[in-house]
Amino acid sequence: MIISLLTGGGEKHYQLGLISGLARHDLIIEVIGSDKMAGSEELNKNNIRFINLRGDQNYNSNLFNKILRIVKYYLKLFNYVMKTDSKLFHIQWLNKFYFFDRTLLTLFYKVMGKKLVFTVHDVDKNKVVTEDYYTKNEKKQYNGYFSTKLMYNLVDCLIVHNNRVKKEIIENYRISGEKIVTIPHGINPLGLTNDVSSKDARNKLNISTDKKVILFFGNIAANKGLEILLDCFNDLIETDGRYFLIIAGAPRIKQDTYIASIVERINKVKKEYILSNLTFIPDGDIKYYFMSADCLVLPYKFVYQSGVTYLAYSFGLPVIATDVGNFREEIVEGETGFISRNNNKESFKLAIEEYFNSNLYKNIIQTRISIKEYAVSNYSWDKIADTHLSAYNKL
Repeated sequence: MIISLLTGGGEKHYQLGLISGLARHDLIIEVIGSDKMAGSEELNKNNIRFINLRGDQNYNSNLFNKILRIVKYYLKLFNYVMKTDSKLFHIQWLNKFYFFDRTLLTLFYKVMGKKLVFTVHDVDKNKVVTEDYYTKNEKKQYNGYFSTKLMYNLVDCLIVHNNRVKKEIIENYRISGEKIVTIPHGINPLGLTNDVSSKDARNKLNISTDKKVILFFGNIAANKGLEILLDCFNDLIETDGRYFLIIAGAPRIKQDTYIASIVERINKVKKEYILSNLTFIPDGDIKYYFMSADCLVLPYKFVYQSGVTYLAYSFGLPVIATDVGNFREEIVEGETGFISRNNNKESFKLAIEEYFNSNLYKNIIQTRISIKEYAVSNYSWDKIADTHLSAYNKL
């Protein structure tokens, strides 16, 4: 069997995890990727063909180069579809022009006789990328609803990461549940080979060993509720001066108003209580943040699923999150973290205090070991890939 993985130039670690799991089987995997994945160790297997159609995706390129490279990409993609022997296309992410991708491009795949699998990472992208959705309460109907519905009907199988997303697709798009397969997000492998101790990590970041360190990690965006965390953190340090907050991650583009409000809040926190690094964190530095922390916090207003949960689990780090997306399904309360009952600063403060009063924090060394074991047992890419293969074989 030949399988084409159409990555759209999307999230690297997710793709490489799935590829490494699938490569164990008697398959040929054609990976349609970009410079982001080029040179990755996971691609160095005899049954993997890496085809770099997307190339450079530098956001800072001039407009002419952006137009030229995306036109070239689509032309090369059409050429690939016509020439490949692969009969099964797994679309991981859409490309650039979403309406075109969902409609004419998907129809083209079908005309060429391809079986189609689509992983639904985000049902309504307005809720995760649009600043106005949260800052101005402009909760308009998803402007891609009809093209999305067409794509969901055209493909042969939809993969989702949790049952909340499955329910939304069934109810909002009238898609049969038999067409939808729920497969959890796989564990990010970065923490599994970690060689840095918590003490050394804190020395690296100049954080005292007696601090209660709270980590917010990942892209900063309006749907992630960082303002809730900052507001409740100010209340926390009034009761206990040992609390310390790390904020690490790049601001999402086109959310200037929201980012400005966050920077203003950060600047009001006394420097001895906070470390903020509002930029992209390279893979090699991620371990210092996760090994310095006592917990990861996700005060999100909305999300479909979050890969950072599985990154935390790979380091054995407990997670405190609001009750949105897949957090209720993926966090085992009292064992791998805690859920905030409501999405406000009072409730989130209580959840943080509950964690730091619990045995999870008091026995953090054993907690890290247990969470790692739990993550490998439930979310290993070998297990995730086997479930994907089962879905492929039914088509």
